[in-house]
Amino acid sequence: MTVLIILCLQNSLFTVLRRYSQGVLQESYSKHEVLLVGEIIKIAFSAWMISKDLPQDCLNLRTHLKYLFSTSRKMYILHT
Repeated sequence: MTVLIILCLQNSLFTVLRRYSQGVLQESYSKHEVLLVGEIIKIAFSAWMISKDLPQDCLNLRTHLKYLFSTSRKMYILHT
């Protein structure tokens, strides 16, 4: 539940700050680069949350992430 709240706040603040900086502050930057940084932040936060939940006997984060990627192949492509 905490993760959902934090990601919701992150997405909301991302949009508000981006619009404020381009509208009020008249700053010029690539929207794609800002989006990339936002996604990197989400990946880092997700990896941190996964590492917190790893059991002590698990080998390492890399092994756990490989397992997650291999078991969630069906989510890579959206089905219609």
